[in-house]
Amino acid sequence: MNRIRSLVIVLALMAAATLLVSELAGQPAPAQAPAAASPTRLAVCDVMDLLDNFQKARDMMSNLEKQREAVQAEGAAREQNLERMQQVLQGLQPDSPEYTKRLDDAEQAAFELKGWKELQQAKMLREHHRLTNQLYREILQGVGTVARTRGLDLVLYFDRKDPPTRSSPELARVISSKHVLWHDERLDITEDVLSYLNTSYSKAP
Repeated sequence: MNRIRSLVIVLALMAAATLLVSELAGQPAPAQAPAAASPTRLAVCDVMDLLDNFQKARDMMSNLEKQREAVQAEGAAREQNLERMQQVLQGLQPDSPEYTKRLDDAEQAAFELKGWKELQQAKMLREHHRLTNQLYREILQGVGTVARTRGLDLVLYFDRKDPPTRSSPELARVISSKHVLWHDERLDITEDVLSYLNTSYSKAP
């Protein structure tokens, strides 16, 4: 009798255990905590410093300066011609037909000189903007190349040197325009980007 009772108890415990295992198997697995995101790798770069020291930028601006000097020389020649026309007028009688003709020519030359100067100035400003924009795009590409090589996620703009100020309002404008207040020097990739740009430029045909 005791043997039968013990067997019944064992069978009941086995059935309960089987039922518990079945219920646990049907339940979803506990949610795992999401993996921690890798930290963002940052760097800083002085774009204006690159514009000043990129050899291609120096060469472009040197050529632009030569064009400006050529325009200035032509402008000086036009002004001298106008001065000669005005000197001729001084030696003529104001009521003579020759004076009237010479005066018309001088006024026409003065009008053309003014328009020519304005046109040349506009062209020079437009060309300077075009070259600067071209260099800026090339510098951004260089920054991206260096950043990817070093496994960086974000590069911030900063000024290595604060411009000199002469008043509190000027200083306030400089402070308010700063994008990076402090950085570890190891985060500065300006020299790496400059080296990449100058090397690429020296190898270009």
